[in-house]
Parts: sequence; C-alpha cells; structure tokens
Amino acid sequence: MAGLDIFVEYKLERESTLSSFPNRGSLNRLYLANDTGILYQWDGNAYQQTNPSTGGTSYEPNIIVRSFADSPYVAASNDVILCNMTLGDVTIELPISSSNKNGIIVVKKNGSSPNKVVINCNGAETIDGSPTANITTANNSFTVISDGANWFII
Repeated sequence: MAGLDIFVEYKLERESTLSSFPNRGSLNRLYLANDTGILYQWDGNAYQQTNPSTGGTSYEPNIIVRSFADSPYVAASNDVILCNMTLGDVTIELPISSSNKNGIIVVKKNGSSPNKVVINCNGAETIDGSPTANITTANNSFTVISDGANWFII
C-alpha cells in the first residue's frame, strides 16, 4: 500500500563474544559482541553483521567526553559521548538522519549531578516521535539508531 510506514522496534542484546550468542536469535533484536564491537542481526538462519554506516564490518566507536563548557556538541555516527555533568546541562545535537542511516550514537550521563543531558534532533526529525530526549537519571544512557528519516532509542 502506498503511504504505509512500517516501524520495527529492536532490542539490543550485549554478549561477550559471537560464540556466546543464543543458538537461535530473535528477528527483532540486534546483538553486540563486546569483544569486537561488531553488531549482528539474526536473519532466521544465522547471525549477519550489520554495520553499513561504518563502511566496514565492525562498529568502531569514537569515545568523546563533553561537558557544559563544550556544549552544544554536534554528534557523528559511532560517537560514544560521556557527559561530565558537574558544570551544567550538556546539549548534544544529532546529525542529519538521512545522511546517517543505520548510524549508532551512544550518550551517557556520568555522575549524580542534577543537571541533564539534552539530545536534540535536526529540523523536523525526531527521537521516538519527539524532537528532543533528556537524560536526567544518574549514570543513565541512550543508544540511538537512524532509519534514514528519524532516530530511535534502542
């Protein structure tokens, strides 16, 4: 049907190695091998690598520390952003979703400060239907993935 949007929600499972994944995976889950950083998806028969945004076969994160002093920060695919909250709120600007299809970004609020992390989308794009997402809980994190039109927390 024309104009029908299909949304599939994925859950991220973390395992130490590919060999420790369940014998049969689930179609609505992404599996991350912590030893290599490679992201996999079960295709019904086997685990397949799924990292097209990196241009390679493995997920290679860029670990970045940000604070109020260098806020707002414009994120890029594969960023893992650790936010130091002692000086104030930290704002993270997500890149354009259409240029980052399948891109993954992790944002973590470090510490128990009452300050928050504000994650903003570009233009009319959304994160789970909202133009912004806030991390207010101590040591909480969001992992977002782009479908080429919007961002989704996984």
